[in-house]
Amino acid sequence: MGIRRSFWNCESMRFELAALLLAGALGATLHVGATESRVVSSAKFARTALFDMTYCGETLVAVGERGVVMRSDDGGKNWQPQKTPTTRTLTSIISLGEASAIAAGHGGTILRTEDRGRTWTKVDVADVGKDAILGVTLLKSGVVLAYGAFGLYMSSNDEGKTWTRGQIINKEFDRHISKVVEVGDSLLLVGESGTVAWSEDQGISWRQSPSPYEGSFFGALVPKEGIPTCFW
Repeated sequence: MGIRRSFWNCESMRFELAALLLAGALGATLHVGATESRVVSSAKFARTALFDMTYCGETLVAVGERGVVMRSDDGGKNWQPQKTPTTRTLTSIISLGEASAIAAGHGGTILRTEDRGRTWTKVDVADVGKDAILGVTLLKSGVVLAYGAFGLYMSSNDEGKTWTRGQIINKEFDRHISKVVEVGDSLLLVGESGTVAWSEDQGISWRQSPSPYEGSFFGALVPKEGIPTCFW
């Protein structure tokens, strides 16, 4: 399978999407607690970086720095901050269905929710260490992948409740992994130092492919025509 090169950065695009949706809340009401509300200025949002967003049923859930989680039940017009058991930056979030989601981030942080982001539980993983998780991916099979700094790669077969550490390419591999996507029945992994790797067995084993670029890939996606696109 070929790799189409692009100068667009997938992670930046996701951040811009979050910024655009949250822009609708600037000057609008941000609800704090059950009865208290206040108007949030654009400066307040400018000091809180958001890095990813997903739909949990009809609820938008966004995550960002300092463990910030924001929810919106009206398409982004109003946002509610939610308490989380971490102050570490959250880099990624995926929905597992109508109510469940997994968020992950720095310091090996993994959080789960089963009520559309209202409450969160921290998942302790012995093998994760303190390295940053840069992304999470839900496969069609229901397996959840988490990956990130220094070759960190884990998989879960029970919606993120327990995790197993895996190996990428070989024991010496220590590059940052930025994205894993499904391409048909295969998995494509991209990351630091021009890393491109493929798996034909749902991530159990990986083969590295030659890369046309020696810098870092920050993301990948699969358009409708099925040709994967990598971003740097």
